[in-house]
Amino acid sequence: MSLCPLTVTPRDPLDLASSLMQGRRVRHLPVVDDDRVIGMLSEHDLLAAVDERALPNAKRARHVAEAMTAPCITIKAHARAAEAAELLRKRHIGALPVLRDGRLAGVITATDFLHYVAST
Repeated sequence: MSLCPLTVTPRDPLDLASSLMQGRRVRHLPVVDDDRVIGMLSEHDLLAAVDERALPNAKRARHVAEAMTAPCITIKAHARAAEAAELLRKRHIGALPVLRDGRLAGVITATDFLHYVAST
């Protein structure tokens, strides 16, 4: 799990989120408002938001709130790793915000599991 993950707010511009993702080499950003996780912005969400061919008559998203996936699936910090892996697999998602006392404690990704398996 990544501790102290990079986050964005729903009011942040998509350009900022994209720059943060590229600069930190991450594919998912938890969207936080008032210290609560309200959504998740993925690389896929970003690409869909800027792909004018996908929605040729739609207004192009400019802020995180317009492109994020909400609500997002989360997991509690005390959950077993197998439970997190099963959620990632069943829901076809790449990342899970990890909550402790309702607040973001970290993010666990499918890549985290691959690193773990490769190191054992």
